Amino acid sequence: MEEVEVKDYFFVFKEGNHHVSKWSGSVLQDTLYIEFADGTLPAGSRDCFVTLLDYAEEKLEVTNVVLCFPKNQIEEAKVLRAFMYLGFEVIHNSTCNFVPQSDTFIFMAYGFE
Repeated sequence: MEEVEVKDYFFVFKEGNHHVSKWSGSVLQDTLYIEFADGTLPAGSRDCFVTLLDYAEEKLEVTNVVLCFPKNQIEEAKVLRAFMYLGFEVIHNSTCNFVPQSDTFIFMAYGFE
């Protein structure tokens, strides 16, 4: 059986001394997975996420970023729109081999070209 390395990260975003947001993530093979456990968008998250995408591509050298958040949250439509605006697409395990089967989570992916 092939050994798989997983690296865990904790991303903290600040504007000056002001804490804006923090997210947990893991890199598995060439994909960064970010979980939004409560399914909401924190204030300033768009700018933070653009910074995270730059970091993921340049420093972590991943080829994909996958977001994971619970289905049926109050802000589900808002979250989907915000990340689609940034170029993410909703994905399902039937079409992407790097997301698990789940009835409780939505997955969105962004691929670097």
